[in-house]
Amino acid sequence: MSAPDLEMRIGLHFGKFIGGVIATTKINYDIFGVDVTIANQVETAGIPGKIVASDSLRRYLTHHFPGKYRFRWHGTIEILVPIDSKNQDPEYSQGVVPSQLNIYEICMSKIQ
Repeated sequence: MSAPDLEMRIGLHFGKFIGGVIATTKINYDIFGVDVTIANQVETAGIPGKIVASDSLRRYLTHHFPGKYRFRWHGTIEILVPIDSKNQDPEYSQGVVPSQLNIYEICMSKIQ
């Protein structure tokens, strides 16, 4: 008997978040923040069986581990970025502004 292939989408992002224990009866640990939402959107736009990364993670890996990873542009997703409420444009009354984010497939073959 063999196990079926898992065609999971994996999306990675580099950013800030806050986490903590929530609830009073069934204790859970959860994370919150704009970057958590972005990571979720990167995963949603991913490729089954592949790993995709946001541009911020691509830049981090390229800077700190030069030559270790190869990236192939996968596409662009639209994200909502919070804006400073003091300088809020009336057009964006929800406190967010749409923005574009490039995502990349991480190529797993070794670089020679």
